[in-house]
Amino acid sequence: MSEISIIVVTYNSRKAIARSLDSIFNQTFKQFEVIVIDNGSKDYTVDFIKENYPQVKIIKNIKNEGVCKAKNQGINIAKGKYILTLSDSVVLKRDFLDEVRKTMDRFKDKIGMVGVKILKSDKKTIYSAGLHLSRFFRYYDIGKNHLDCERFNRQRYIFGPNSAAAVYRRDMLEDIKKSGQYFDEDFFLFAEDVDLAWRAKKRGWKCIFCNTAVCYYYDEGYNKYPKEFIRYMSFRNRYFLLTKHIGVKQYLLSLLIFDIPQLLKILFCNRSAVKHTFKASLESIRIMSKSLEWSYLLPLIFHDIPKLTYLLFFNKRFFTAIKYFVTVMSKSIETQDYSGKPFELVSQYW
Repeated sequence: MSEISIIVVTYNSRKAIARSLDSIFNQTFKQFEVIVIDNGSKDYTVDFIKENYPQVKIIKNIKNEGVCKAKNQGINIAKGKYILTLSDSVVLKRDFLDEVRKTMDRFKDKIGMVGVKILKSDKKTIYSAGLHLSRFFRYYDIGKNHLDCERFNRQRYIFGPNSAAAVYRRDMLEDIKKSGQYFDEDFFLFAEDVDLAWRAKKRGWKCIFCNTAVCYYYDEGYNKYPKEFIRYMSFRNRYFLLTKHIGVKQYLLSLLIFDIPQLLKILFCNRSAVKHTFKASLESIRIMSKSLEWSYLLPLIFHDIPKLTYLLFFNKRFFTAIKYFVTVMSKSIETQDYSGKPFELVSQYW
């Protein structure tokens, strides 16, 4: 019987997948199954796996369905009580599965997730020691780009695991599943692991960092996607994530302290990213319209503020618009009236 189900999503992974699968089948712990979900690869990834690793279960999608849907497909047929999501660019240390199993068994039902030590291919630089969420709702990988040291050699509670190599208790996944989905498929790619960890936290599940479970990330996966697409998905999914999990007041604080400065940095330092940033904003409106609480705020964040920023560069009446923006914004926050129709700011200046 398989105790651990390993879910690997491939997309044109012919060059990388052998290294990853070899590390899996070389594990000291043997009670596992491997499920590969291929997202429409054109480089004969599936044929290669069938020929060289016949014990692997394969789900073949005709097109790229995104990592979220692919992972869900794998979890749906998995039989293990623990689920390991694994990037096709990750290589496991030989005792990796044994270490995560012992950690899960030791904490019984108190722990729903295990974050592991993911090193870069040089085997000395941290890629991720788990996920952290700051007080302003900025999420990032703990220790990224730092040299591995004593700081990362102890178990501790963390926000969540990086899904490039993340272990989830099956009971927890069933507990947080919504609309038949474990990973929210609206994310497609990026931040889906943050969302899952956040939902699990709300349900009372905890995550622990297991420093003795080590693997190596060869950083090839995202090279399959254009930089513009990565930038677009990162921006879109951040706002989608935050509108799912925090209230209006909390987000306004994050917006003022972190997001607006980031947007201005993009506008001043990376003009080529502007169109992708605005495109991501519009796409976020479509997805996040599911949240009625945000109906008044969405036009502000994704329509009015971008237009206001546009004034900074192209409209001489910018300061008049700023004055109007501040007046209406202050009045809105003061009255806390979320029930009316969404208002539009500075619209008369176009």
